Amino acid sequence: MGGTINTAARLQDAAKENQIIISEECYNQVKESFKCEKVGSITVKNKAEPLTTYEVKE
Repeated sequence: MGGTINTAARLQDAAKENQIIISEECYNQVKESFKCEKVGSITVKNKAEPLTTYEVKE
């Protein structure tokens, strides 16, 4: 499937019900259009470094 699909699946697993979690890379692309709040870091399988995550608020 590829790294992007696996990362998206891990972010989906980390999200609570009715919550959208995005990576820092995605956040940097949408931060001017959406209000987001930093959630923290999560460890993702097959990634050397933890991912910084953001919750999309609006």
